[in-house]
Amino acid sequence: VNIGSKVKSVKDLRPGDLLFSGGSASAPEHVAMYIGSSQAIDAPHTGATVRIKPLSYWTSQILVMKRPPYTDPATSQPGHGPTFTVDLPA
Repeated sequence: VNIGSKVKSVKDLRPGDLLFSGGSASAPEHVAMYIGSSQAIDAPHTGATVRIKPLSYWTSQILVMKRPPYTDPATSQPGHGPTFTVDLPA
């Protein structure tokens, strides 16, 4: 939660942005990653199956949204950082 830049609105989310929930904004208990197409991916707890949920599931729970430097085109360098590719169910 202490990295990257704050995303002010769910309308501004980009794939790779992090959604923190539970606990407090300074010490969240959970994180999900926005993957685009109004979807987020997370694992409910250690050892659980990773799941994809609609962004609407998260909106009331979000404490803070952050954009890590590797997902921000202004700070990313071509060819560096992860590439996000997700096949969403039809």
